[in-house]
Amino acid sequence: KKLDSKIMQRLSFLLWSIWKARNAAIFQNEIFNPMKCFIKAKRSRAEWSIRTCMSADDFFQGIPSTPIHSHKFIRWHSPNPHWFKLNFDGSLQNSSAAGGFILRDWRGASLLTGASNYGASSIIVAEA
Repeated sequence: KKLDSKIMQRLSFLLWSIWKARNAAIFQNEIFNPMKCFIKAKRSRAEWSIRTCMSADDFFQGIPSTPIHSHKFIRWHSPNPHWFKLNFDGSLQNSSAAGGFILRDWRGASLLTGASNYGASSIIVAEA
């Protein structure tokens, strides 16, 4: 089954972040921190997305004057049998961003969870 481009981007940045953390552990005696590695991957992907997808015209137009509000109910859907699903999300409140993730199996059983405060950041970083 072909992976979509968003998943491939996220996976690529995660693997790159793991590789960088591995090298830092080996060559600079840094202690490997999985959450720090995950956050670094999200931030790197967010920065890359901003730098490659945002034109100068988009930047100078700024934020729309009227906020866009969307209220829709989102439900979790299980993956195929014997597969796992990783969901993550972010939020922003008072200029402070945070994010979290949950890894579940095809039955919906939680296998691993995590959350982190990114501090003063943007929703783009939290959602990446």
